[in-house]
Amino acid sequence: MYKILKYYYYKQYKFFLKINGKDDIPQFTAMLSVAQNILFNLNAFYLIMASLILKPIIYFDSKDSASSLKVFICLISFVIPFYFIFIYKSKYLKILDEFRTESNQKRINGNICVIIYTICSLIFQVFGFIVLAYNK
Repeated sequence: MYKILKYYYYKQYKFFLKINGKDDIPQFTAMLSVAQNILFNLNAFYLIMASLILKPIIYFDSKDSASSLKVFICLISFVIPFYFIFIYKSKYLKILDEFRTESNQKRINGNICVIIYTICSLIFQVFGFIVLAYNK
């Protein structure tokens, strides 16, 4: 599982490197992209499971400032482990070296897998929010 996560990070890093170049710190944008995608998938999973098991769905009130602080603390506590997995002590350089020598066919297959995963994640996340809207 860790190797898949590293590969997903590697593909995101290469993507952001092509788009923004090294000036926009692609190691951080890739880390945030991976963390955001996983967090949104977990959120969608929670929304779907909560609609099947729990009634009513527990959600944060956007008008409550304490609730906003809770969301911010949850986000920060979720991103910190990704920092230590990918960025701390330049671990992203080791990840880049690990996958740098992949063959052209493996690179194409990897790109296809990442695109399929991203599309399926987006569909899953939208489905989670549809479930939330339907259960309100």
